[in-house]
Amino acid sequence: MKKGAFLVNTARGELVDEEPLAEALKSGYLAGASLDVTWNEPFVKGSDRALGNVPNLMVTPHNAFYSVESYREIVVLGANPVLRTIQGLPVRNCVNKK
Repeated sequence: MKKGAFLVNTARGELVDEEPLAEALKSGYLAGASLDVTWNEPFVKGSDRALGNVPNLMVTPHNAFYSVESYREIVVLGANPVLRTIQGLPVRNCVNKK
């Protein structure tokens, strides 16, 4: 990453190697990082892990996805195939048409 960049990871903890990230934050190479996921959850600030006590790090408790809008989307995405089936419409991603 470029010097001064800001890292954001909301995908999978395993995508970020925590030790090099800690060094990049401590040295000031990276401006900061925000993680919603980490290798081992829950994340404990001040722990003896590499990221346990580094500057410019924000860690959320693996809940960045949860909001009123995302909850609504989950409900709609789950109900839509049922509604389409009841209406006799084709269903996307059908595994067994029989």
